[in-house]
Amino acid sequence: MPSSIRKVLNELPTTLDDTYERALEGIPKEKSQHAHHLFQCLVGAIRPLHAEELAEIFAIDFDRDAMSNFMDGWRPENAEEAVLSTCSTLISVVEDKGSKIVQFSHFSVKEFLTSDRLRTSKVGDIRNYHVSLDAAHTILVRACLAVLLQLDENVDEKRLETLPLALYAAEHWVNHAQYDEVASRVQDAMEEFFDPSKPYLAAWLRIRIVTGGCISITSQNTCRDPRQLRYTMRRSMGSVGWSTTSL
Repeated sequence: MPSSIRKVLNELPTTLDDTYERALEGIPKEKSQHAHHLFQCLVGAIRPLHAEELAEIFAIDFDRDAMSNFMDGWRPENAEEAVLSTCSTLISVVEDKGSKIVQFSHFSVKEFLTSDRLRTSKVGDIRNYHVSLDAAHTILVRACLAVLLQLDENVDEKRLETLPLALYAAEHWVNHAQYDEVASRVQDAMEEFFDPSKPYLAAWLRIRIVTGGCISITSQNTCRDPRQLRYTMRRSMGSVGWSTTSL
C-alpha cells in the first residue's frame, strides 16, 4: 500500500468523538459564535425549528448582557444556506410536511455537545462549543424576547410573516424563561416587555388572536377569554419569579 494512502487511513477518525472533534475544529473562527448559538438553539428548542426561524439568530446581537437587539440588516438572504454554511457536517436541513426543519445530523451529535467529554476536552478550544441546558434556554428566551420587542399592538399576519421566529417566540418564550434560573438573566428584557406604557404585551396578546386564540403556556391552553388569559399569565409569570401585580 502506498505510504500516502496509509497516512490518510491512519489519520481518519476512529470514533464518533474524534469525528465531532474534527468537525468543531474545522469551524472557521469567524463563524464560531454563530455555530455555538445554533447548537444551543437546536439543543433547547421546544419543537423542531424551521430554517427561517433558526436563521433569525444571525440577526440578533447577543453581545449585551441581558437585552438582545434585533438587527434587521443582519438577517441572511438565504436562511438555509446561512445555517448549513456555519457547520454543515453536524447539522442538516430536512423536509417535513412541505417545510424545511433543521436538526442535528445524528442524535449522537446532541449527546456529544452536551457531554462532559466536550466540556473538559483538551483538544484546541472546542470545549467552548459545549452546550448546557441552562445556556441553551437562556439564548432562546433572549432571542424570543428580542423578536417580540419588535412588535406593537397592531401586529397582523402580514407583519408576522416578516419575523419568522415570532410565532415560536410567542408560544414558547415563557417555557424557556421557566427553566432553572434563566428568568433572572433576562430581567431587563422582561421588564421592557411588561412595561404598561409599551406596546409589547398587547402585541403578544394580539398574536394569540391572529393565530386563533390558543397558545400553550406552561402546558395549558388558554383561549380568548381575557379573564382566563390574565389568570394564566399571572401563574406563568409568577412561576418565573416575575411580579404580576400590574397585570
